[in-house]
Amino acid sequence: MGDAVAAITDLKKAVTLDPAFPEAWYRLASLYDQNGRHEDARQARTRFRALKEEKSNRETEMIRNVFLQTLAGGEASAGSH
Repeated sequence: MGDAVAAITDLKKAVTLDPAFPEAWYRLASLYDQNGRHEDARQARTRFRALKEEKSNRETEMIRNVFLQTLAGGEASAGSH
């Protein structure tokens, strides 16, 4: 709401409470950049990207597991006929 310093303070609290909160890291990076804190912004962006990649990897693994379970279930059904 126009108070970048207060927003940064709130977002820092959020990532302290939940370091795996990617949206907070993303917004923090943007606010740091806007306030000339470019090294802090770089670090926050790095953390955001790492969390985003971890989420993507977890989702890919989950889809893979569901696919393999479905495939294995289909083979079991085909073998029982």
